[in-house]
Amino acid sequence: MTVQKTFTVKEVSRHTKPEDCWVIHNNKVYDVSGFVADHPGGEEYILDHAGKDVTQLMKDELEHLHSEGAYEMLDELLIGRLEGSSTTTTTTTRRVTASSFDKEIDPDEDTDIVADKKEKFLDLSKPLLYQLWKNNYPKDFYMKQVHIPRHLPYSARVFESDFLEVFSRTPWWLVPILWLPVVALIFSWSIKGGVEAGALSLETAGSIFVGGIVIWSFAEYAIHRFLFHLDDLLPDSNYSNIAHFLLHGIHHYLPMDRYDTNWKEGVA
Repeated sequence: MTVQKTFTVKEVSRHTKPEDCWVIHNNKVYDVSGFVADHPGGEEYILDHAGKDVTQLMKDELEHLHSEGAYEMLDELLIGRLEGSSTTTTTTTRRVTASSFDKEIDPDEDTDIVADKKEKFLDLSKPLLYQLWKNNYPKDFYMKQVHIPRHLPYSARVFESDFLEVFSRTPWWLVPILWLPVVALIFSWSIKGGVEAGALSLETAGSIFVGGIVIWSFAEYAIHRFLFHLDDLLPDSNYSNIAHFLLHGIHHYLPMDRYDTNWKEGVA
C-alpha cells in the first residue's frame, strides 16, 4: 500500500491559484491544478473553493451535485490526506476490474488500491486503440467503463503510429478552411444556374441555404442523441466495442480531451 503524505488545513489553504490549486474531500487532499481550466462548470467555480473542503459542496443537490464519474476523476488527483484524519474513498462501491469483471470493490479500501484496479481498463499513458483490441473486454464491462469520464492534463493518444495519430488531432480552424470554399463554390453555382434558368432568385437561394443549415443541425442532433446511444442493441463483440469507441465512445470516456500536439509517454 502506498504511504500517503499528510498536510495540515493551513498548508492546503495556501494553494488557491489556477496553477496551484488544492482542495479537500473526505479528509483527503487533491491537487486539481491541471483540471481547473477543464472544469465543465467553469474554472471560477473551483477557484472560489480553492484551498477549502468541498465534501458537502460536491454532494449538495441544490448547489452542485456531482456524478460518480466526477469522483473517479478526483481520485486520480489524490496527493495525500489531512494530518491526523481517518478517511474513506470518494467513490461508492463499483465493479471495475478487468481481470475479474464481477468482483466488488470495497468502498473502504485505500484510494490508491481502488485507483490501481480502476486503471486496469485502459492505461491512459499508452495508445488506447491497441489496448482495446488486445484485451477483448465483455460488452457490459466496456460500456460501464467508457461512460465513466476520465481527465488528463494532456491529450490522450489513440494510435501507436505517428502517421495515423495525425488524423485524430484536428484543429478547429482546419474545418472551415477545408469546407467553406466548397460551400461557397456550390452556392455560387446554384445561384448562377438558377438565375440563368429563371427558376432561382438570390433570396430563394439564401432561404434554401439557411434551411439546409437547420436541417443539418437537426440531423447532427438526432445522430448524436439516438444513433450513437443505441448501446443495448450493439452485439457483444470486440469489433463492436472498437467501432463504438472510435465513433463516439472516446467522446464519453475523455469528454475534456484537449487538442494538443504533445503526448507524454509513460505519464498517467
